Amino acid sequence: MKTRLYHLCLLLLATFTLGATATAQESGKIFSASFSKGKPVQITNNRDKGFAMKIGNDGTTVTSGSATYCGQEIWYLVGNADGFKLYNHNTGKKKALKLDGTVNGAAATMVNEEEATTLAIVPQEKGGYAITPAATKDVSFNMFGGAGRDIKLYSSEDVGSHWNLKVLDTTSPLKIKYHIQSKDGFDTNTRIGDIAITVNGNRSSITLEKGNIPTAQTCYLPKEATFSIAAGTVCHGWKIDVNGSKEIAEQKLPAKGMEVTVNINVDKENKYQYLFYSPDEKGI
Repeated sequence: MKTRLYHLCLLLLATFTLGATATAQESGKIFSASFSKGKPVQITNNRDKGFAMKIGNDGTTVTSGSATYCGQEIWYLVGNADGFKLYNHNTGKKKALKLDGTVNGAAATMVNEEEATTLAIVPQEKGGYAITPAATKDVSFNMFGGAGRDIKLYSSEDVGSHWNLKVLDTTSPLKIKYHIQSKDGFDTNTRIGDIAITVNGNRSSITLEKGNIPTAQTCYLPKEATFSIAAGTVCHGWKIDVNGSKEIAEQKLPAKGMEVTVNINVDKENKYQYLFYSPDEKGI
């Protein structure tokens, strides 16, 4: 009986040690000692895998949204799994993430790094990590009501509170150039559509709206990622193609990166006109 108990204890110890080692090795790939030595990490939701954590256009709010693999979604975890601060590529080394509390509903914003919250990550049995205040492991970052909402704290047990952390390859960029052949057409047809981008099987979208189209966009994917780009949903009155065709089929990103062109044109044969959109710009 003692022999069996001894062997059982050894087995449990070995299992725990292997699990801890694997976690430590995985964590070592995403943490850095300083912002200047930071490892670019994308944080995607483990339940809604096409959605990533990002900063808002104001450089202050922290939200979730369809993954576009741009600078707003590049994070640097400075510290270790038990205590780190979270920086963003676009706001630089002087700002880091702060939580306005440690209870459900506490929101995240980017502030001066001296005021930032010390965070921790906790592996989850269902996959991914909970990202928690270091002071408590009961609550985690959550999309709070669904994809595309502000990041707030919620129960660590909720599947919407679990995240995947992927190191991005900034040496092989995917550059998307936007060529607007014509942007006339009906004044009320302001929503053009979206570009569907699929990376390693996870689909997300880049939204295009009249009057808010960038000249180009640089995306950073995980190393050796398989990707495809296609015209997704196209609104009435518009035409979209990628490199002159409907899609760039699934392929590996070349070592030196790649450039593609999204062509946008008015569909002059389509006479549909949008009278209003729901929800509108104010969410009504």
